[in-house]
Amino acid sequence: FPNSFLDGAREFCRFAILTINFVNTIHCDENDKYGKKIDGIVLAALSLLLSCPCLSTSLLLQVKATIHHINTFGLTSPTTCGYQLVSDNKEVQVIQFFVAFGLGISYRIVDGWTHTFLAGTHSHMTTAPLFVLDGKVYSSYKNCNILAWGKGKTADT
Repeated sequence: FPNSFLDGAREFCRFAILTINFVNTIHCDENDKYGKKIDGIVLAALSLLLSCPCLSTSLLLQVKATIHHINTFGLTSPTTCGYQLVSDNKEVQVIQFFVAFGLGISYRIVDGWTHTFLAGTHSHMTTAPLFVLDGKVYSSYKNCNILAWGKGKTADT
């Protein structure tokens, strides 16, 4: 879909980030947004579907919800992130969260967790990890690393 615009306005997921022990501050990936021109093209096409007699009630509701989403947030490219815990000590417990402030939710990051989201629509961050070992909490632990990767549009610009 994103590559189908004749003017080449947006390419999809051309760049990936690979980090070790990644932490960031609250932010919104504004560069992931396609812009008002692309929003207008998609909204016009969706508006045509509203009068289509062959559309089921369920599909009509989806079209209306999509129009509402685009009018509220705009279109953005998706971002995918993944996390892997690398440690020589299986006893260490890592506590780290992906926080979506703009949505009012957070998810605990566990080994092998991946997620895809619209990073340009709401504020979010990855928290600093805490390491728990033998009943003690540490802000760093030399024998455990967190490999994180992400693929989206923002890092490309």
